[in-house]
Amino acid sequence: MFDLAEATSRWARVTQLMADHDLDALLAVDLSRDEILLANQRWLTGYIPIGGPAAALIHRDGEIELISERIGVPVTEYYKKHGFPIGLVNGFSPQLVAERVTRRAPRRLGIVEPDSFSAAIATALASSVEAVDVSDAFGRLRLRKSAYEIGVIQKSCAIADAVWERVPEIFRIGRKHYEVIADIDHLVRSAGAEGGFHLLLPLPFLGRAMQSLANQEIIAADMRYLLEISPRLDGYYSQLTMPVTTYRNDAAALAFGLRQARHRAPISFRIWPVLHELWL
Repeated sequence: MFDLAEATSRWARVTQLMADHDLDALLAVDLSRDEILLANQRWLTGYIPIGGPAAALIHRDGEIELISERIGVPVTEYYKKHGFPIGLVNGFSPQLVAERVTRRAPRRLGIVEPDSFSAAIATALASSVEAVDVSDAFGRLRLRKSAYEIGVIQKSCAIADAVWERVPEIFRIGRKHYEVIADIDHLVRSAGAEGGFHLLLPLPFLGRAMQSLANQEIIAADMRYLLEISPRLDGYYSQLTMPVTTYRNDAAALAFGLRQARHRAPISFRIWPVLHELWL
């Protein structure tokens, strides 16, 4: 959860966006229960609605509401302790969202991500409000990272680097793929991340089905793999992807890793060609 200074800065940028597009209000709805996809509403409020959908409604004068079921005591107390002027509306339905939008009779309502603006909400609003898609403008606004966001991203990268140092311990011949992924997820969470998106894929993996569930394949000798460690910290991902190898003295994998490193952005990443000798 970000602090009040960061929140105030974000809201000011959004109200300027509304002024630029002649909007009276802006609505960001997160219908998915997948925490990875909860983005725009969370960016405005810091709230993670794992139990169901949520919406952030902000008016041009800066008034902001969070609309969701089971907001709970921890979020309420955090807002109160840190002085967040967010109005809390406990509940969620198309009719309730429409009611909160129309109570101030806006003419033009900005919406972010039309796929999240359900037909049921649009029907509940009827023709009383003109809905304007400002997804592109909102996306460009979010691309301008604040010092706070850059700091979180750097911390996420540091977690990825620290977990990569543990690769020789957890990536070994004979272990199952899901065991390695489970260890990586445990390590990133132990370091303070919310979780992440991690992959272990045999190389070459063209034509292979990507395993999204627990993969019971065994790490074999004389194979190359692609390992991705992507911690998510306060909603921000870093991505560290490199080849690992069970060949002895695998110069080809090392050369690939060096080429990848030279083309990376100037953020801390590590090259770790895991050699066969490390687990024999």
